[in-house]
Amino acid sequence: MQAFVCNTPRNIHTMTRSRRSTPTKIKAFLQLAASYCLLHRTLLLRTALFGVGAGVIIAFSLPQTYTVEITAVPKVTWTRSSISRQDNLLSLLSGNLVNNNPDDPDCFRPSLYPHIVASTPFLLRLAEIPVHTLDDTTTCTLGHYVDHVQRTPWWNYVLGAPKLATGFVRNLLTADDPNPADTPDTAGKPTATPPAIRRLSKQQLRTAGRIFRCLHTETDEDKFTVSFRATLQDPMVAALVADSFRVHMQTYIQHYRDVKARRHLAYCDTLLQQARTDYFKMQETLAAYEDSHRQLNGFQNRQEGSRLRLQKNRAYQAYLQAETNYREAQNRITAVTPLYSVITPAEVPQHPDGPGRWVIVLLTTLLAVGCVPLGNYLKPRIGRLRYWKCKRRRPAGGLQPLPNRPTA
Repeated sequence: MQAFVCNTPRNIHTMTRSRRSTPTKIKAFLQLAASYCLLHRTLLLRTALFGVGAGVIIAFSLPQTYTVEITAVPKVTWTRSSISRQDNLLSLLSGNLVNNNPDDPDCFRPSLYPHIVASTPFLLRLAEIPVHTLDDTTTCTLGHYVDHVQRTPWWNYVLGAPKLATGFVRNLLTADDPNPADTPDTAGKPTATPPAIRRLSKQQLRTAGRIFRCLHTETDEDKFTVSFRATLQDPMVAALVADSFRVHMQTYIQHYRDVKARRHLAYCDTLLQQARTDYFKMQETLAAYEDSHRQLNGFQNRQEGSRLRLQKNRAYQAYLQAETNYREAQNRITAVTPLYSVITPAEVPQHPDGPGRWVIVLLTTLLAVGCVPLGNYLKPRIGRLRYWKCKRRRPAGGLQPLPNRPTA
């Protein structure tokens, strides 16, 4: 049986009080906050002014940036066909189990574009593009722009001063020979680094890192779109870099696919030469057999002739397939080109996208004002903690009584 609860006036009063408890708590909290602000108004005002000043310094020290975004759809002009099955068949017939089919999924999928952007060779090639600012038409390279033209906050120089001093002293102590590769001891000797491996200088690595922080690419797998984004301190430079970023990515992948198609063409040419040689050899073998056994009509001779004709027909079919594949590979060299259908082209932005100066001032002011009640909250607890530490360290005899003050 369920218990019956009577809604007596006492229960109704309790329910009403519980419903009104939340607004009452909020009202009490606001009254407490108002009384606290009134009590510490001088300290809060000074702290707020300090926060406003610090926020203004930080906001105007950060340079404004402009972002340009290009949205494109990658596509490929060729489609899958039945040639792939023929290539696999020819690979098995030739004893080569390597898959050289260019219709396979590309190594450079759109999801791997961020890794391509992070590669140092790609960034160094992008550092050579010419750019110019909105106010000045004098062109310079992107590497020179990010190294010498773009501004940085003043605290970067302050924080980097110890590192610069340490590096300067280290260079003075270790730079005995500015070009040790030309010394007589090492002349004519093989170097430890192979010539195919490129050794980059610190300046090149620094430039590549700065360019990488300005670029961003994002892939939308649902819509199959790719976004190329460039963020720099000049709107014209940002637009030029974003467009060059897209073009360099297209050229990079186009070179990869072109090399892949040419390797496939060379492989098809090898198969064609081998199939042609086998067909001509079987044709000569069959002709020689028929000339030498023309007067013989035995069953064994007819069986051997049928076997040679069957091998000749097989060699002829393989030769036709290899020739078809070679022609298809020749057409793919010009057809396999990655294209981007640009949806949103690069445009010079009219307004900066960040940082928001008023937002920085507001956040620093709120942070400075919030430190006042936090300090009042932690101050007695820190004092109590120090008291307990001193109490644990006092001698065994206890604290010595203070001397009496002289009376007037």
